[in-house]
Amino acid sequence: MTPEKVEAFFNSLIMRDNVLPRYKQTWKNFLRFFPSGYSTDFKNFANDVFCSMYNYLICYDRDDKQKAWCTHCGKKIVLAKDGKHNGMSACPKCGYTAVIIHNWRKSKPIQNWGHLLHYDKADYNKSSIVARGIYVVRTIHIDTLKIEWQFRTRCYYLFQPGKCEFREHIDHNWYAVDVLQTHKSIYPIFNQYSVDAVTAENVDSLYKAAKQTKWQYVLPQNLTDIGIHTGTTLKLLAEYDKHPQIEYLMKAGFNIIITRKIAGDATSEIINWRARTLQRAVKMPLSKTDFKYIKSNSKNLTYEALRLFKLLKADNPNKALSDFNPPYWVINSEYETNQVVNLYKTIGSVEKIFEYIKRQHDLIDPINRDPLRTPSYILSDWRDYLNECQKLGLNLKDTAVLMPHNLQQAHTNTAIQIKAKENAEMDALIAKNKKKRQIFNYKYGNMFCRPAEGTKELVAEGKMLVHCVGTYAERYAEGTTNIVFIRRADEPAKPFYTMEISNRNEIVQVRGFRNCGMTEDVQDFVEHFKKEILSKLKRKGRNVA
Repeated sequence: MTPEKVEAFFNSLIMRDNVLPRYKQTWKNFLRFFPSGYSTDFKNFANDVFCSMYNYLICYDRDDKQKAWCTHCGKKIVLAKDGKHNGMSACPKCGYTAVIIHNWRKSKPIQNWGHLLHYDKADYNKSSIVARGIYVVRTIHIDTLKIEWQFRTRCYYLFQPGKCEFREHIDHNWYAVDVLQTHKSIYPIFNQYSVDAVTAENVDSLYKAAKQTKWQYVLPQNLTDIGIHTGTTLKLLAEYDKHPQIEYLMKAGFNIIITRKIAGDATSEIINWRARTLQRAVKMPLSKTDFKYIKSNSKNLTYEALRLFKLLKADNPNKALSDFNPPYWVINSEYETNQVVNLYKTIGSVEKIFEYIKRQHDLIDPINRDPLRTPSYILSDWRDYLNECQKLGLNLKDTAVLMPHNLQQAHTNTAIQIKAKENAEMDALIAKNKKKRQIFNYKYGNMFCRPAEGTKELVAEGKMLVHCVGTYAERYAEGTTNIVFIRRADEPAKPFYTMEISNRNEIVQVRGFRNCGMTEDVQDFVEHFKKEILSKLKRKGRNVA
């Protein structure tokens, strides 16, 4: 932006006389890197984007409805047949699909609005990139067959080597005075707007702007191939300036690491961001064959799989990743992976964990197999069983205790042994939360549910149904979880099913006799309970306990 254009920008601001001098020089130094107008390339991009969502063929001759004007290419065309008002057709000139509008049926102009992200090479510094978040309004005057465009830059992004800045122009419509507000982090402002708005990013302009800058090395041919979507490219540029390791991680196929880093999710378990070489950055001993495996599977590689590979490599550093075969139910679930990682601290081998779970699954009667006794459920049962063993003071160094021949039977035995004694303090805590938990009282069909009233009931429930709910008494009393009893209406005092509900109002588990899964009628009851009770609590953001 030339000094004259910068000065003109300041003159257009509505500010108090004592405010502008304080920031003028700083803003002037910042704005000089930005173009002062809107290029033909940007205007063509805006036209294509808006017309991809809202394109029209305006029929302007009432006597000849085949005559129309295309809002995309701006040419007058002839339709194959009379155009029906609000019907659909493709322009024979440009091929864009459009809604047919009879201008004698519609008096008001058609207006669409949106936010577009456009990139340019920075003025005065060709090694830097600038991006602008531009507010766009398109007005189609259907009577005169003309289009009016309005552009206003709201967001200014400056990417200089070693320094990335984001400032937002907040005008007087919001705060009575203009201000160029500095943001601490880089993010796309248009993600905050309505789904009705047109939002798009001119990626082609980024590739042009990035030429002969350091950012050209971190832009693959197709950003979506590595999980970079509209708007998140800004975060990629900012993160690459902080962490140049992203370049070789991308080339090596660690796409999931890059997308997690951009999203602000944890990656330090796998990557050392201070390391300067790929081998040192990845926190596991990988061979050339392993790196080739990761690169060839980059599109399907999950972060959970990398976490498991790290443990598997710790056990067998010379074994190739391609020879490992982690179960699908683990590598696609953060919850299950967390449980495996925690078990690893006790068992010491991931492969032993998977082998043991498979053996326990094979013990289940194949004919009368409970469909809910999945490997994932067995993993959870094993975790609960080991927690019970710790409370009972059992020797977890004993393999027979650590990995019993029949986990379900061993789990049942420890659950029976752990009988939460009536405790005045715990019952007092439960009574304190009793009123809040009444929201879980619910009746549907021939069943109802209610929260547990005390430790005695929890012990009785676990004893009758032969499961470990009695061990949840302390957590229930402290309010870290919620235990709800499901009963038949004709047998209100007889334990039937037990349901655990988290403080986020999500069902953790529903168990019946000997930890069996839900029958169809119980499943139906639980689904109605979730819809009519839990969904309402989630909308209100209510924490029951």
